[in-house]
Amino acid sequence: MNNLEDQDISVFMTKATQIMGSIDIMVNNAGIQHTEIMGIFPENKWV
Repeated sequence: MNNLEDQDISVFMTKATQIMGSIDIMVNNAGIQHTEIMGIFPENKWV
């Protein structure tokens, strides 16, 4: 999986939720500091 590719992330998340069920917690430990609401965070700032 290439975590920089939207399609790879989508496939991973689909398979993970099929196997494990819903996501109950998420830990973002990327070491970045941009102040935006996660739901509207621009994709280009993740890289």
